[in-house]
Amino acid sequence: MIRIKLVKNMLQIKNKKILLQKRCALPQILSTAKYSASKKDKIDEEFDKPIKFSTSKAATFPAAYTNVGPDEPWYQAPVIGISLMIFMIYFCILREENDIDEKMVEGIPPEILEQIYGKPKPKK
Repeated sequence: MIRIKLVKNMLQIKNKKILLQKRCALPQILSTAKYSASKKDKIDEEFDKPIKFSTSKAATFPAAYTNVGPDEPWYQAPVIGISLMIFMIYFCILREENDIDEKMVEGIPPEILEQIYGKPKPKK
């Protein structure tokens, strides 16, 4: 008996919530649709027009400020540049070929190796 009353009460609560949701939903949808339809045309017309670069703020913005952060030290860029230069000199010029380099070149035809190295590789 108590369970039946409990189930009936639950159903009534659900029905009231659904009824309230249905009542609120329709006017809300209508007002939203009316508002979005009137505003959408104005917004679309605004965004469809081209922006003139010479009269915008971007034309007068100095490009030097785009890469520098407010707390970036002055020596950061030279240190990074020098480090990259040292790495490239070592990796491209000073480094000797190792076993991995030889294995990578092993299956490549001699014509292509001649194009890469500029002279034919001596055969072992």
